[in-house]
Amino acid sequence: MRLCDSLVPLFVAFAACKSRSETRPISVESRAAAIDSQVPTMRHDTATVLGLTAEGAWFDAAYDGTKLRRLRAELLGETGRATETFYFDSAAFYVVRGEVRYDAPLSGRVADSILRTYDLTRPGVLRSEVDSLNAVARELLRHLRESHEH
Repeated sequence: MRLCDSLVPLFVAFAACKSRSETRPISVESRAAAIDSQVPTMRHDTATVLGLTAEGAWFDAAYDGTKLRRLRAELLGETGRATETFYFDSAAFYVVRGEVRYDAPLSGRVADSILRTYDLTRPGVLRSEVDSLNAVARELLRHLRESHEH
């Protein structure tokens, strides 16, 4: 058997694996990262909202043209802070929620934190969970818009 004859099956197997990997759908994390990389060039609508939480809240909506691509809210409190980031195509497809708890009120020193992600495209995600997260996004956008009206 010649060396080139033994390598042919190896090349065929490699090509088959490569073509399968190229047709895999892009992960929601990759789609969100692509949006994050474009955020600096997007149009922004930002606001600081007092009274929503004990220490206030900050909102940033990033748009590609008129299309909302990312909504980020930072909610500040005496005992901690939370961030919520929603990523959109035609609808919300990914949500990242982070919570930080301080070791004492208003200290700013982190005692613990947690990060939760929600892939809204995953089969089996409960409709109620999707609806709930979309309701949160609508409420945050409402606060953002209202802050500009006052």
